[in-house]
Amino acid sequence: YDYRGVIVAWDSKPAIDVSLWDGLSDIDDPNNKPFYHVVPDRNDCIRAFGGERSFRYVCEENLDICVNKYDTQSLYVRLDSEDWVNNLDAAARYEPTQDLKFKHGEDIDDDGMTEQCLEALYKDISHFYVAQRGLLNDDNDKNDKDDDIVEIAQLLSSDVLFQFLKLANNLDTAIAVEESIKELWKAHPDASLRSKLDSGIANLLRGDKEKALVAFRELTKHDPLYAEAWNKASTCYFMLGDMQSSLEAAEEALSILPEHFQAVNGLGLIQYETRRYKLAAESFRRSLQLDPWSPVSS
Repeated sequence: YDYRGVIVAWDSKPAIDVSLWDGLSDIDDPNNKPFYHVVPDRNDCIRAFGGERSFRYVCEENLDICVNKYDTQSLYVRLDSEDWVNNLDAAARYEPTQDLKFKHGEDIDDDGMTEQCLEALYKDISHFYVAQRGLLNDDNDKNDKDDDIVEIAQLLSSDVLFQFLKLANNLDTAIAVEESIKELWKAHPDASLRSKLDSGIANLLRGDKEKALVAFRELTKHDPLYAEAWNKASTCYFMLGDMQSSLEAAEEALSILPEHFQAVNGLGLIQYETRRYKLAAESFRRSLQLDPWSPVSS
């Protein structure tokens, strides 16, 4: 129809019935043909239709690729610069921004871009929590951007977060701080060990307590100072009814991180279940000193 445009999306089949559309009479079964969302050239629309059009829905068989360099370089279309980058001179196309690709990541073949972005994000977040705990190796683990991470991490250290927890004036704030502290406890400078912890937690949430316990026991053997692995092992033992092993694992966690309020809660629950009520009350009081918003208050 002698107007140019930029394809911004497509449908493998038309989203609506197009069988009666003008211009499709010569096309066999248009309802089963790919259709493209096209932002047309403003000047071409004025010439072809007598006025501007913001959008056209075009069957694939009515499209031709612009091969003339002038046809592409002189395009005049309205595309949001926050979503599209003009690359007409170099590649005769508009390029979607990273934000736009991310929004539609499930709908495009991104050559692993989304997975790479998420892996990088996970790595940086883990790196941040490791820095918060002061576990970065000055020589081997640091790179150029670590200075900024360490500076922020120092402002949000474990001590600072515990102060936030005690000063929180509502439950929502307290829960957010609690979750940040729990992430600190999961942090480990060895990414493979942190990944194994996450896998164990996933198994525990699925109800596979035995498989989760195997992962947590392997972690404590590999790094006996990984307090969160001991704490999660204690949880598994408790759920499996092995109170003595649960008690020992909780005590191991607390010998490494005395402020681990989840391990203190667990200790109190074990003591309660084994009818050592005075010890349980002491553990629950200790938990409330660490975390005034602890559920043991009930």
